Amino acid sequence: MTKPRFFYYYNIIRDTNVEAAQWLDNIPREKWTLAWDNGRRWGHMTTNLAESINSLLKKTRNLPICSMVMATYTRCNKFFV
Repeated sequence: MTKPRFFYYYNIIRDTNVEAAQWLDNIPREKWTLAWDNGRRWGHMTTNLAESINSLLKKTRNLPICSMVMATYTRCNKFFV
């Protein structure tokens, strides 16, 4: 997404819902927009949560079910904490 395109959609949001635009203004744009991400999302970082979780749990696929559940819990806990 380009910055002009971002502003096009942002203005639609602002015209439709001022509170939503104010809420978005409180979040740094680098954290939620492709126009200000400096190319990170097109490199190694993914925006797909399922891909992130799958890559996290890649090593647990061949474990017994109890070990898989414990490893999943532990790794997800570290990831979200």
